[in-house]
Amino acid sequence: MTGFVSLDSTNWETFFNAKLSYVMFSKTNCENCRKLQIEVEGSSELQNLISGKLNLDIPGMSEMKMKHKWVSQIDILPFNAIFSNGELIESWSGSNFAKWKDKISSLPN
Repeated sequence: MTGFVSLDSTNWETFFNAKLSYVMFSKTNCENCRKLQIEVEGSSELQNLISGKLNLDIPGMSEMKMKHKWVSQIDILPFNAIFSNGELIESWSGSNFAKWKDKISSLPN
């Protein structure tokens, strides 16, 4: 089982700058986010990715929000993002696990 790392002000840049990473943007009380996280953690598709969950309602994330202004435009949770070497290479909203699997399986190894 693959687990999510909780992202905060001390480690978000490591994830965004990794060779390939998956980040779920969430909020503490997001039920759809929790459901998708359970499905993702039970899958085998994350073996080549590091995965993190960033709760937008935790304090201390202003630097990340200043560097990535698009984050303030997120209006549907969960918001899913794939980063490669500091660049956002794929993103989509929603908790559809089949869509998540399709996006992840199309990534380069």
